[in-house]
Amino acid sequence: MRRRPLILSTLALLAACSAAVAWAIWLRPRAVGPDTSARPAVPAAPAHVTFNRDVAPIVFAECAACHRPGEAGPFPLLTYDDVRRRASQVADVTRRRVMPPWLPAAGHGEFLGDRRLSDEQVATIGRWVEQGAPEGAAADMPPRPPFADGWQLGEPDLVVRMPEPYVLPADGADVYRNFVLPVPLAAGRWVKAVEIRPGNAKVVHHAFLLADRTPASRRLDALEPGVGYGGMDAGDGTADPAASS
Repeated sequence: MRRRPLILSTLALLAACSAAVAWAIWLRPRAVGPDTSARPAVPAAPAHVTFNRDVAPIVFAECAACHRPGEAGPFPLLTYDDVRRRASQVADVTRRRVMPPWLPAAGHGEFLGDRRLSDEQVATIGRWVEQGAPEGAAADMPPRPPFADGWQLGEPDLVVRMPEPYVLPADGADVYRNFVLPVPLAAGRWVKAVEIRPGNAKVVHHAFLLADRTPASRRLDALEPGVGYGGMDAGDGTADPAASS
């Protein structure tokens, strides 16, 4: 039986709401300068690569947040044995830039939280696999990264919850579902960050946020029984939040 993923389109509305997802908003004042943080340069891959010294830091920083129990990754990547068992697969998907998932094309803007691996990181993983995936000295193994429970970006200023869950059937075609949630704000605010936390991350492939200042999405939601409404077209009133501000 193939488990089908759920694709969510969360509509930010002054409207009726829906199901098994909650999203949080971090608000900021208007006078905020650009982010100036930069990722540290990654040195070229050494001639002899080991997991503990060279590959584990990459996996812990770029893969483990999703590839751990309870998160969206289909298998854990927290130990040498975890990664060694899938060494060829890890080398292949990183070489093809399938993983870590990051859609923006290189050279077209800088983004906070960029998950794109550097050429040196990709080369390090590939060389490690070519050399037989050696483990290396135990003393070189970095500590497993700590992971926050609950909200990953800290305590939010506003949490918008669905009043009832949407239950995804266990098999069948992929489901694209639009959920309509109200945003209980009396005045306009700048949004610093948004975090979407599904009730079951294992069945959600991806989710994104749209804004609708019209009743269109509410009407579509009311026409269809159950929580939310289906289809890749969320409605004529929806737009990217930046375009609708």
